[in-house]
Amino acid sequence: MSIKSFFGLVRAHKIISLLILAGLVWGGLSLRGRLVPERETVSYSTQAVETNTIIMSVSGTGQIANVEQVDLKPGTSETVTQVNVSNGQSVRAGAVLVRLDASDVAEGIQDAETALETAKLQLERLMEPADEYDMLQAQNSVIQAKESESEAVISLGTAYDDAYGDVTDAFLSLPNTMSSLVGIINDSDINGYQADIDAYSDIAYRYDDSVDWIRQSVRAAYDLARADYDLSYADYKRSGSDADRETIERLLDETLKAAEGISVTAKEMKNLIDFVEDILTVRNYPAPRTTESDQEALNGLISSLNSMTRSLKDAKSTVRSRADAVVKAARTVEEREMSLNRLMEPPDELDIRSQRIAIQQKENALRKIKGGYSDYVITAPFDGVVANVGVKVGESVSSGTVAVTLITAQKVAEISLNEVDITGVSVGQKATIEFDSIDDFSITGTVVEVDAIGTTSQGVVSYGVKISLDTQDDRIKTGMSVSAAIVTQVVPGTLTVPNSAIKSQNGQSYVEILERDGSGKDVPVRVRVTVGTSDDANTEILEGLAEGDMVITKTVTGDVSGSQTEKKSSGSLMQMMGGSAAGGPPAGGMMR
Repeated sequence: MSIKSFFGLVRAHKIISLLILAGLVWGGLSLRGRLVPERETVSYSTQAVETNTIIMSVSGTGQIANVEQVDLKPGTSETVTQVNVSNGQSVRAGAVLVRLDASDVAEGIQDAETALETAKLQLERLMEPADEYDMLQAQNSVIQAKESESEAVISLGTAYDDAYGDVTDAFLSLPNTMSSLVGIINDSDINGYQADIDAYSDIAYRYDDSVDWIRQSVRAAYDLARADYDLSYADYKRSGSDADRETIERLLDETLKAAEGISVTAKEMKNLIDFVEDILTVRNYPAPRTTESDQEALNGLISSLNSMTRSLKDAKSTVRSRADAVVKAARTVEEREMSLNRLMEPPDELDIRSQRIAIQQKENALRKIKGGYSDYVITAPFDGVVANVGVKVGESVSSGTVAVTLITAQKVAEISLNEVDITGVSVGQKATIEFDSIDDFSITGTVVEVDAIGTTSQGVVSYGVKISLDTQDDRIKTGMSVSAAIVTQVVPGTLTVPNSAIKSQNGQSYVEILERDGSGKDVPVRVRVTVGTSDDANTEILEGLAEGDMVITKTVTGDVSGSQTEKKSSGSLMQMMGGSAAGGPPAGGMMR
């Protein structure tokens, strides 16, 4: 076909040609639209932190059965204190059949109630502004502490003055004491040509040479005492009554050391003279004429030095204790000023939140203790007749003891639970029962029996649980399949978030909230939280959030195609086809 014939065909069938061309253009645009990258959009679903009730439960399946008898067992091991029924007696549902000794539980409940009340009072006091009386008391307390600090500082100054006085008193007598001691040791009163210490030693040496060791001890003690005395005396002469406290402490230590050294030397010299006198007395030889006077002089020196060292030690102890008193007084002033400042400041939000968490924890503890109280009371789960009473007052029983056997024609639900779920189940707990064969129908019940020993099948351990029905409905038939949810714990009035809001990383739980960044865009930010119990819907928040905070529960990601680009392309379609409904080039225009 020639080109001229082809355009003639197009003119003759213009509408069909336009449709074909439009189809080709639309196909191209669709392909182009698929090739254009799509933009990803992210949106967030949020929900407020609310006060809810956490209901924890475990679920199991089973069947409806007729109850001919139910063995009722205590939930713990204790002593029976009360038996209220006998064989053949008819009882109503809820009647108390047997009581165990629950004195420990009662005491625990009382303690938990006291702790809870104390925590509530602390919160009230925390939130109340300080009254005028409390403020006045705190101010007076600060004034008293400062006065005590001033008195302690003055007392410490007096102790230093007294210590310097004791050092001065010591050096009024120490030079004479030292001189007297030197005379007794080094004078030549015995034979006129020998130091007395050597003369005494030589007299005894011919009979016992160990005297030489004593003589050497006297010399060694004297050398040390002399050095300490010379040092302390030189430092004392350089000081004055206006000496600073560091100098006084040093003088006190040096003088005490010198006095103790001189005292040791005097005692060693007396030991030498006594040793010589004993040797001569045994042999009926007369002692040197200076022996008695030297002994009396040494006794006087030792007594004087002992008194001096006691005074110096007392002064040192007084300085130390009064310095400690100054530090303690300053610390008391600081603590009382802090207490006053806290009274003047508004209550701290963190302290309030912490105290509320403490109250919640004590409420949970009290609830848990009260929940355990049911283990000590056996009640009739339904109307029936007592077939057998298996316990007596005063008898010790365990959780496996059959206390009362109750018979009735009432139907019960018998379900199985695995070894994990059974740990939280006990007699007396409430349950909700649904029926596979009855739509939109559920009833409540009470756990009346829990197997103490499990049954193993194909390596799986299961435990049987019997639940009495609170409602006897004609639609309930024996053998019907049921699903039961047993409530194991209820935590009312606690802060919760949906389970989907809780995330964790490295063992730390957190939630995300939306915060506006510098560009004005809402972005997710992590907030650490401390979680408590949880049920199928919500998780308890112990710390990290407040009621009303908005947390992210779901992140939604979507794609948006380039529709604007497509609209622009379709707007030029008629131009590409050479005409439009509103007008365009003549029919033969495309030929030009």
